[in-house]
Amino acid sequence: MAETSLKPCPFCGSAHVDVVMFETHHNEMWHRAECQNCMAKSSGSKYPALAIAAWNRRATDPAVAELVEALGLAEGHLAEMLSDAKWHPIGHCPVLDRIRALLAKYAAKP
Repeated sequence: MAETSLKPCPFCGSAHVDVVMFETHHNEMWHRAECQNCMAKSSGSKYPALAIAAWNRRATDPAVAELVEALGLAEGHLAEMLSDAKWHPIGHCPVLDRIRALLAKYAAKP
């Protein structure tokens, strides 16, 4: 059975997603899902159900968990090195800040 409900936008999280019709360069009317907040779009299809399926498909790359684990290890190692004030005179590190932001964003997600 085809899906009929749209998942929230994978980019901005908005629930304001609609299936809209658009005209192709061959003057055909096709369908695609569009986020009304950030204007992200799915691939187009002649059939609304295929546009919905394209929108609802999400990446499930198993490497993501490994990358999050590696970032966690790098964060710990870099934080330990930076704890010596003589090693890094400004007291903070933009790379460490970025690693921590990425861990906060992705580590809690399955």
